[in-house]
Amino acid sequence: PGDVEFGIVGFHTRIHQWNDGLVEATVENKDLAIEFVRGLGYGDRTNTYGALRTALDYDAELEAVYLLTDGKPTIGELVAHQSILMDILHRNRFRHLNLNTIGVAVDGFTQ
Repeated sequence: PGDVEFGIVGFHTRIHQWNDGLVEATVENKDLAIEFVRGLGYGDRTNTYGALRTALDYDAELEAVYLLTDGKPTIGELVAHQSILMDILHRNRFRHLNLNTIGVAVDGFTQ
């Protein structure tokens, strides 16, 4: 609905932020968001940690993050699953963002 706000952070080797903060979910903004996503293209790397760190600082009003990924972390400051998890949980301890992960065509990972 139009009274909801959203933002988009694309990630592969680099982080691509659509806006500086949340925007209202107007028809115009949703159309612009679709154009942004279509323009991202495909990358050969997955900077999961960079995307999550950007999300934590994205906007003070942000309540939830939906991480949509097609692969395991392969680039960035942290790439080990456990290290990313512990760092993000630690950084989110006062923020209390609801973090959701959606994996598309992901085989899983081994420790």
